[in-house]
Amino acid sequence: ISSLTDSQIVAAVIAFFTFIFTAFMESIAGVFPADNKTAFIVFSALVLIICLVLYLMMHNFTVSATIAVFGVGGLAAIYLVKPMLFDGMVIKAFGWASVMARYRSFSYGIFDLADIVYYLSIMFIFLFLTMQVIKKKRWS
Repeated sequence: ISSLTDSQIVAAVIAFFTFIFTAFMESIAGVFPADNKTAFIVFSALVLIICLVLYLMMHNFTVSATIAVFGVGGLAAIYLVKPMLFDGMVIKAFGWASVMARYRSFSYGIFDLADIVYYLSIMFIFLFLTMQVIKKKRWS
């Protein structure tokens, strides 16, 4: 986040709210209904947000629109064929992505390989994105 902004204060505020969001992700998931229609809408919105971020990073409308069409189209196809797959998936997905749910096993002294891989993958994803932002700033 600090590589995206010029102000350290803005980066700190955004990082703080991002941490709060990920820390309370399980509680936030409890707000959503567990029905399949809500899950389809939430996952479609996430795909569209990812496509928006891709467009802002690459400035390539064709790639972003293609990913959006295939992503939302794939979700719609799954929803039409077997809507029961979406039952409770928002709660499961938010629970899976929750930082505190992964940390809970560490606090009990259990070193689960899936949790270690989760934290390492998050670390590598954000290091990669930071390197891309720095490369983009250097060449522009």
